[in-house]
Amino acid sequence: MNIIIETRNFEKLHTEELKVKCPACLDQLWESQWVHRSITRADMAQAEELQALGDKIAQSADVTVVLASGQMAKLLRAGISAAEPVEEKSKVIVFGDTFSPSAYASLLHSLEGKSFTLLAISEAEESLQLRGAYSVLKQQLISSCGKEQAAERIFAIAGKESKFLTAEAAAEDYPLLSYPEIPAA
Repeated sequence: MNIIIETRNFEKLHTEELKVKCPACLDQLWESQWVHRSITRADMAQAEELQALGDKIAQSADVTVVLASGQMAKLLRAGISAAEPVEEKSKVIVFGDTFSPSAYASLLHSLEGKSFTLLAISEAEESLQLRGAYSVLKQQLISSCGKEQAAERIFAIAGKESKFLTAEAAAEDYPLLSYPEIPAA
């Protein structure tokens, strides 16, 4: 399958066209030999754990707020806009790369009257924006459903260089998955 993208600005692409092509592209990518060689048995076990965690997150609330910053946030937004979920279990909002008061107000307004889970992702040391968003949303969860229930709705995926999320998950006993390390070869 050949996909020709005629523009360099991904945000201007027609997402409906991409949604149609996405499943076939992912299948073709998965069948590529370099993908198979880079995935170990430990990675496969972690993928199953990640799938189970994803199912738990999607079924536990009306909204899932994914905290990410930089390129990770851009990748997540692009993936969410291009892929259509099989089942609409939970609305997904990517946040964490801004200090804008209006962005925070808009996010908190969209969460009013809804249950939400918090998934924080950081492949490296966390930005100040991500730390701030995490702190605000963690406090919002604690205020809305109590500390015990909040602990069941906060999840983290952290890389080797993550300090803040790793420390938070350890201190509060939140589920923490290690960000997979893919060999350069």
